[in-house]
Amino acid sequence: MSRIAIGCIYDNEGIIDDYKIYLLECIRKACDKIIIVTNGIIKENYKERLLEFCENIYFRADIGADAGAFQDYFMNRFNDKSWRDYDEVITFNDSCYGPFMNIERIFSRMEEEDCDYWGMIEIKKDGASFISPYFNVYRKKLLQNDFIEFWKQLDVGMERCNLLCENYEIGMQKFFEKRGYSHKTWMQIITNQDYDFRDMYKPDKMLVQGEICNPLLKYKMFSFAINPDYEKLISYIDDNYVYDVELIKKHISRIENKNRLYPFSREKLNEFFRTHNKIYIYGHGEYGRNIAEYCRKHNLEIAGFVVSEKKSNDELALKDLVLKDEDGIVVGVGMGLRDEIEEKLLSLFSTSQLLLTVKY
Repeated sequence: MSRIAIGCIYDNEGIIDDYKIYLLECIRKACDKIIIVTNGIIKENYKERLLEFCENIYFRADIGADAGAFQDYFMNRFNDKSWRDYDEVITFNDSCYGPFMNIERIFSRMEEEDCDYWGMIEIKKDGASFISPYFNVYRKKLLQNDFIEFWKQLDVGMERCNLLCENYEIGMQKFFEKRGYSHKTWMQIITNQDYDFRDMYKPDKMLVQGEICNPLLKYKMFSFAINPDYEKLISYIDDNYVYDVELIKKHISRIENKNRLYPFSREKLNEFFRTHNKIYIYGHGEYGRNIAEYCRKHNLEIAGFVVSEKKSNDELALKDLVLKDEDGIVVGVGMGLRDEIEEKLLSLFSTSQLLLTVKY
């Protein structure tokens, strides 16, 4: 089985963390060639480390995130001969820790499945479903027919995260399904059930019948605002998997110190509380509740939850909020909603009154 892997890497400082090197080392065991597309710079000393595992590095502007990187490569650098040379094409990005198991075993198991492309997990939300694109594998039937057609029609010039997700992540699945291509996921095969993708980050549900449900975990799930039990998750990985958790700890520490872990670092949140009087959280969903739980555990008092439309007694509608100069609002929403919400809040309040989310 011949494979080529196209990986998208990005770091605004041009640093290649050790967890990325380990990821490349593992993927290389399952494929014949790795090409890296980076949406920005890479410092010279890190280029040498990358080239130990990949054949080439292409540099481009950070437009369209990983979707833009893959589109750029497939449209401009992947020639007709390349399609004939490989049985499978892998696309992956650097947003995950792992793998936490032998990657060759994953491919061996998935080779038994009759499908045109596969990934790790399928996410279902808001009536739509899509394979999370941080690690996808496309097979020959799709490669020789409609694969390139998807990239031709993809619009990656979207500034809003939710629109890019709609075009790329959800759009890909709709595009291929409409043309009769089938897909599967590792989690679906291992669990053989309708598995809530959020469970894969809970230590007591990461194994099903002795198998790892998701061999790759997105690093955003190690944020206090997304996964309050992230420290337990690290301990579980350390105790049960053959993986050096120092790779995780070192990366989390670096990006938290730079305030680059979504939605913001704990230090930024603590500082916001030190410099403001009455503080509200905008958003009463999973992010908002997790931030509130962190505040409760650390004796940081919140005045309440602000929402666009009040639906419960512990919520305050935005139109009814009276914010004094010394008060503040912490934005507690996911990436899909944040652009629109932050734009609205910035039209109503000063930036000094808002703790906004980090931008990658």
